[in-house]
Amino acid sequence: GSISHCKHAPKKEKAVSPFDDTSGGKGNDSIPEWRKKIQRYTGVQIYEEEDKDHRKKQPVDCPFPVSKSVIFEKNKVNKSEDPININYSNIASDLYPEKGFKTPNRKKHFSSDWEMLLAHNHGLYNFKNTDHNTIYLAIEYYKCLLTHSFHMNPDVSNQKCVKWFNEFMQCKLDEHKLNYGYNYIGNRRNKKSKAYIAAPDYQYS
Repeated sequence: GSISHCKHAPKKEKAVSPFDDTSGGKGNDSIPEWRKKIQRYTGVQIYEEEDKDHRKKQPVDCPFPVSKSVIFEKNKVNKSEDPININYSNIASDLYPEKGFKTPNRKKHFSSDWEMLLAHNHGLYNFKNTDHNTIYLAIEYYKCLLTHSFHMNPDVSNQKCVKWFNEFMQCKLDEHKLNYGYNYIGNRRNKKSKAYIAAPDYQYS
């Protein structure tokens, strides 16, 4: 028999790509809503893995990431509205008092918790024990000397423990510089700071 009397349902044209779908995926129920993400065209990472190319990794700003939303502006020194190079070293003069924290007639002011914690961590207050942050490095240095019997062979023990002595002296110098405003905390060292892995590690204060 003839089926010419049957009414066929109007065909819905399926969009092949999100660019063909003029309704944005909402007009046709059979078409899911398109997710126009960059992964759709460039591929997506199958599983999370650490990027093994260390050259792609950016050095981390220390001790906190600095963005343009810096709300603490203490000293307006060389301040521009849109600074080009925003990192910790360049805005340190805005974060810390010019003459340090321990100099006379200097108010201790902290606009946020991290500033107070940083000041405590770096010995910017006068506690009962003034060497409270460097004393632990000194203890490690002494433990190392004891381990290598420095009373019997001082030369060997000094060779073995010079790294602790070096860290101890650096910590004392950093504490003094921060207390009296000579300069500020340096950035974390870049991974490619040495030409090769066995290059000598020069220490600067």
